[in-house]
Amino acid sequence: MPTPRTLALLCLSTTLWLACGDTPPPSEPASADAHADHGAHADHGAHADHGAHADHGKASPDATTGTVKGTVEGAKATHVMDARVRAMPPGSPATGAFFILHNPSEHDAVVVGGSSPAVKTVELHTHIQEDGQFKMRQIDRIEVPAGQQVTLEPGGLHVMLIGPTAPLKAGDTISLTLDFESGHSQAFDIPVKDIAAGGGGGAHAGHGEHAHHGDPKKKADADPHAGHH
Repeated sequence: MPTPRTLALLCLSTTLWLACGDTPPPSEPASADAHADHGAHADHGAHADHGAHADHGKASPDATTGTVKGTVEGAKATHVMDARVRAMPPGSPATGAFFILHNPSEHDAVVVGGSSPAVKTVELHTHIQEDGQFKMRQIDRIEVPAGQQVTLEPGGLHVMLIGPTAPLKAGDTISLTLDFESGHSQAFDIPVKDIAAGGGGGAHAGHGEHAHHGDPKKKADADPHAGHH
């Protein structure tokens, strides 16, 4: 019979899979103690109120190549298309943001983080297959080479929005700032939508449209042109 700890882990795992996964999670976690050694987030005070993230360690180094060097020119040219945030029930510890990163310039861009007034913490995540199961892992960077685009979607790369400051309901809009390796930052206004578990259907309505640029994150070293191409 599953222990209370196992049931709690299953409940939290299900919530996160609903937020960022493409298919429902397995009926039981692989092991009640399988997450004990994933301590990458254990000392993050921002995560203290959402234990669901205690099992999300860093992704393996091959999650991104690490060979692309981000530039200011590439960062300024990069924009998002088909952007949406998954609506979640009140009290949910996290949700996901999905979009296409398009870099039409001749210069590389690398996203290394983000922030939003709508949540306490923003992280870059992916899904990997490990021991026959798909698991979420935090990553340090998402590379967008010159002239290419990268798709962030349920069940794959995505931006994890942790600790909503208020319920995120369909029809709402949040501001999401993406931080680039070059030191440049850009803010985008992204709509909150109902997204089915399969990630398709209405999730891609308006495909090809650009998210509106919001106010850039205000910080001492922010690029004066943040939020503008």
